Amino acid sequence: MGIDLHEQAISTAKSLASQRNLERRAEFRVVNASEPLPFPNAHFDAITCADAINHIPNRPLVLAQWARLLKPGGRLLFTDLLFSQRKCAILPVGNQNGGASLIL
Repeated sequence: MGIDLHEQAISTAKSLASQRNLERRAEFRVVNASEPLPFPNAHFDAITCADAINHIPNRPLVLAQWARLLKPGGRLLFTDLLFSQRKCAILPVGNQNGGASLIL
């Protein structure tokens, strides 16, 4: 599942997936990541966010949403250009579905 705020990005992702015969395995939706995400609890094994979290207001709410969406033992990986000089750390994140890991 891929999400983006911009229809053009989703259109491009769908086109690339089709060119690689992945349209049955990959789904893309226009979604505003700064609002509650339209997916059920414990839905994803992993969540990645590359260089976008610094554009999303209210990051603690976004992180809470991601924790809600992760299955127990799920993994979250995001990059933030504003903190690119910091070292990474893996932290446990609890949610109502069990534990997950937050990679900072």
